[in-house]
Amino acid sequence: MHKPADDAPDDEQQEKAFPILRYYKLFNLEQTDGVKLEPRVQLQIERMENTKPFDPIIKAEEIWENFKDRPALHHGNHGAFYRPSTDTIYMPHRYAFDDATSYHAVLAHEACHSTSHQSRLDRRIGTTFGSKEYALEELIAELGSAFLLAKAGLDPVPLADQHVSYIQSWMTKLKADPRLFVTAAGKAQRAADYILGVRADARDEGEPAEELCA
Repeated sequence: MHKPADDAPDDEQQEKAFPILRYYKLFNLEQTDGVKLEPRVQLQIERMENTKPFDPIIKAEEIWENFKDRPALHHGNHGAFYRPSTDTIYMPHRYAFDDATSYHAVLAHEACHSTSHQSRLDRRIGTTFGSKEYALEELIAELGSAFLLAKAGLDPVPLADQHVSYIQSWMTKLKADPRLFVTAAGKAQRAADYILGVRADARDEGEPAEELCA
């Protein structure tokens, strides 16, 4: 924006520039309806998708779809995380992962985080990165992800090193207290059972797992 200099003669007015602060709201494409992309942008996305085709794993897809009160899921984010305030899981595009197993492992991790919501298992999450509560929650989510992958019949070997490294990093934060690991494992099993619709009381009593009614 320009305006004449205050001290310039009328017939020799000068212009000077100054910045103006403006705000713009940005949304992921998945958060919009009816938006048409420019042909060149659409072509670029299609090329990316075709470069790394995604072959969904049916059993893992079914576990997610059968998660009876699952949170909202949005793809297109740079990273993966669960936002409790909106009860939403944000994930990168599927083709951004090395393979389908890696994608489902991350989604299962975030799904386990979502069971902490007050409308589900109402589990307290630490908000300070590196705190004992935060580390415990990360262990719960990682162990729960491993349980869900096993339920989907996925081979854990390709991701074994990744799981072990991640778990060990958070166990270090917990000072390798074995009691806390047992606590995390128990809560992870509850999180996985909740997602699968398995009655916790049936498991505790040693009875055959029974599916919850929808």
